[in-house]
Formats: sequence, C-alpha cells, structure tokens
Amino acid sequence: MGNDGELDVVDVRLGARLAELRSERGWSLGELAERSGVSRSTLSRAERAEISPTASLLNRLCAVYGRTMSQLLSEVEAEPVPVVRAAEQTVWADEASGFVRRSVSPPHAGLRGELVEGGSGPAPTSPTTGRPCPAWSSTSGSSTERWR
Repeated sequence: MGNDGELDVVDVRLGARLAELRSERGWSLGELAERSGVSRSTLSRAERAEISPTASLLNRLCAVYGRTMSQLLSEVEAEPVPVVRAAEQTVWADEASGFVRRSVSPPHAGLRGELVEGGSGPAPTSPTTGRPCPAWSSTSGSSTERWR
C-alpha cells in the first residue's frame, strides 16, 4: 500500500500475477503455503495487494514457481520503451531490508537479456569528491540464451 493508504498499482498487478501463477498450477493457498513456507494469510494478503511483498517473500515464491525475481517483476511492470532514462527507471525497494533493485534495461519478451542494479542502504560518499562511491551497487545481466 502507498503511504496515503491507497493501493499501489504495482502491488495490485503483482498480487494479481501471484494469484494467477498459483491458479495456473491448480494450487490452493494451503498448498502454496506448504511449498513456500509462507503462511496462508500472508499469501492471501499479498495476492489481494493488502501488503507489499518483501524481497524475502518474493524470493520464496519465485523459487516455488521456478522463475527469477526479475522475471516475476518484469511481468507486472509496464511495457518498456527502447531507452529508459535513469530518472524514469523502475525502482523496487524492500523497506524491511533496505534492498533496492533498479531495472537498468527492463526485461521485455522481445529482448534476449536484461540488466538490473541492486544495493542496500544509501551509497557511501567519497571523502575527496563528495560523490557516491560506485562500489555501493552491483549490476548484473542475465540472458535467455547461452552466452557465447
């Protein structure tokens, strides 16, 4: 939920996608709870967008559904444009852990890979330049094809 008590659009789409994945497999909330180790009530609240799922919760569900978190989040993000400026890139944050994930090149069905950046906490600043240190985050890429 957003800070003003309204449902967050991404949380609503994410909850709907989570419910769809469960339904595709013909699982009840109880079955998914057993497979994931997440309580039925938490799963239900996440599917109804009553809570914003944490990175830990999404990681457990992604493992059960056999997909990466990037794949899951890409399924609920808006259709990407060819170039996304830094100020317009999708950022997902887990407030509980401080983890932040930014889609540098958002995944898309028509692309063969994606690039995401992740880090936790604010970037430390250089005492000499006063600018953020680049070591704060890690950037990784993945591909749907084998690397050659």
